[in-house]
Amino acid sequence: MEFCGKGENEPSADAGKSGRETPWEIYSGILIKYTGGEKDVVVPDGVKMIADRAFAGNEVLQSVVLPKGLILISFGAFHSCKNLKSVTISEGVKKIGSCAFSCCRNLAEITIPDGVKVIGSQAFSDCRSLKTVSIPAEAEEIGMYAFNGCESLETIAIPDGVKTIEPCTFGGCRSLRTIALPDGIECIMDSAFRGCENLESFALPVGVKYIGFMAFSECHSLKSVTISDEVNAIGPRAFSECHGLESVTIPAGVKSIGELAFLWCQNLKEVTICEGVEEIGRYAFYGCKNLKKVIMSHRPKMGKKVFPEGCEIVYR
Repeated sequence: MEFCGKGENEPSADAGKSGRETPWEIYSGILIKYTGGEKDVVVPDGVKMIADRAFAGNEVLQSVVLPKGLILISFGAFHSCKNLKSVTISEGVKKIGSCAFSCCRNLAEITIPDGVKVIGSQAFSDCRSLKTVSIPAEAEEIGMYAFNGCESLETIAIPDGVKTIEPCTFGGCRSLRTIALPDGIECIMDSAFRGCENLESFALPVGVKYIGFMAFSECHSLKSVTISDEVNAIGPRAFSECHGLESVTIPAGVKSIGELAFLWCQNLKEVTICEGVEEIGRYAFYGCKNLKKVIMSHRPKMGKKVFPEGCEIVYR
């Protein structure tokens, strides 16, 4: 993913220069820029904020220890530090800004400390070596694309305060096998888990009401998904190309199934659609070549070619 542009509140690079040789440009507790060439860096005490792009593009940096008292890691602070392997974040940080650690491709693990409430958009996107991440219980917001492209990430647990999985948050996390979502999750937005190729099973929390466009598309290993009664809409292409999916039950709470929702789920053999579904979009089950029977309690409004040719519809 390409690095997003300039931050909104980026201080002048000349601010706070003292006239003596130092790799640190610090002004009023804001670390504006690090210009040193050390592999292992300890940020000085007293720094309250890491400014926009303070370390961005530093290809020498391998480890960094952030000080106690730090509150904010700003936009792109460590973007594209390609050899960064270790980050120690002390408690006290409230927000990790957008793109803060994006494209740190050797970063293998990180513990986000207690107290962090916001993880910004693209904060860890394209951290291809990231296998484990610990998200604190206090977190309330995880931005779109926050972990997109973290292809080594194997497991993730979302804390209770998060209500929405934003668009593309975990898209392309190819190694992701385990997802733990709290009951308070209400929406899983567009492409949230798209391309999680090794995800085999998943139970939607009881609080989820909406599954967005392509939310689980291209989860090729997904064999089973449990959709709760609270879900009222399944978006277009929500489960398209889930080649391993063998059966699905659409519960009574669902009012609409979007077009192409289960497109090319080639191993899907069994579908049950409960009373309550009012509309099924066109081509919803198109390309499900092994789907021979669909059990329905009623006939909802349907678009064209909802089911594959030769599929029997049984009303019960």
